[in-house]
Amino acid sequence: MALTLAQRMSAAAHRDMPHANPLSSEQFDSLVKALADERPREVLDVGCGWGSFAIALAQVSDTSILGVDINTEFLARARSSTTGAKLIGSIDFRETSVMAVTNREFDAVACIGSAQAFGTTTQAVERCAALLRDDGILLFADGVWEQAPPQEFLDFLGIEASTYWLREEAEAVFERAGLIIRRQEVTSALSWSAYEDAIHAGRLRFAGSLDKEEADAVRTRTEAWTAAWQRWGRHYLGFVAYLASRPV
Repeated sequence: MALTLAQRMSAAAHRDMPHANPLSSEQFDSLVKALADERPREVLDVGCGWGSFAIALAQVSDTSILGVDINTEFLARARSSTTGAKLIGSIDFRETSVMAVTNREFDAVACIGSAQAFGTTTQAVERCAALLRDDGILLFADGVWEQAPPQEFLDFLGIEASTYWLREEAEAVFERAGLIIRRQEVTSALSWSAYEDAIHAGRLRFAGSLDKEEADAVRTRTEAWTAAWQRWGRHYLGFVAYLASRPV
């Protein structure tokens, strides 16, 4: 399947990053360890991207990981990155939608920055919970509203306010999905800023490899997002990771 310009831009923009989200390296490594400590036998990595999380987990945990994504450029890099990697566990990277993963349960599900595969973040938590075994654990990380966003920002993003929950609503969202939050990691403003700077630079590098029409489109999108981030995003958007499981 041919990738859209947006998908190609995303793959290129994240190419030089250790992982494709604004969590700090310390937070990312800590979450990998936390999930490994649960000793899951089978793990589903939703929207696995280039496999940064799956590979990190397989390096420290004897587990079987299924990583699914629809971006072929991400998956090509994911498969290439496993070559020569010292893995304790095993990874199967598949080009497919998570919606195709049915009639199966996992010891752990990781959904990091990939809630859009299900719809809203609330819908994503519900669907991920349904994929867990009774004693399973969910690692979920995505955007949250730090405060109610203005309509002008929503119009720019082309989304409804319900796409993300307000940060203080998280506990209730997980409870409705039959889960309790055991731990959370909140992305700092500094980490967010570094992430946005890297994304901006990566998109502009990508533009330099394109013909004029596509390059102009990428530069226009890049500058528009950076302006929106400075005006609204850094004030209203947050990114939080949660470890959750069913009540004992």
